[in-house]
Amino acid sequence: MSSQPDLSQVDMSKVSNLSSYKPRNEWKFICGFDDISWASISQPSLSSVRQQSHQMGVEAARMLLEMVKHDAPPRELMLSVSLQVRDTSRSS
Repeated sequence: MSSQPDLSQVDMSKVSNLSSYKPRNEWKFICGFDDISWASISQPSLSSVRQQSHQMGVEAARMLLEMVKHDAPPRELMLSVSLQVRDTSRSS
């Protein structure tokens, strides 16, 4: 398995298409983790974990203001994610 930001994985997929190196022969699953628009149009299309980027920013700002205004301690927050299954993780 390989998991990196989508742009890194898209580049890896491009290299594999232009050379004899085929990452799918080495790894069963290649996945990015920010689901940029290029992920779906690259060849092969890149599986990716879709994160709630906007909501992450909103919650980070909210928590920062809470810490500054109320001297609150840092806290953890989990947001849901979803897996966008595309060519790089489908069985061949």
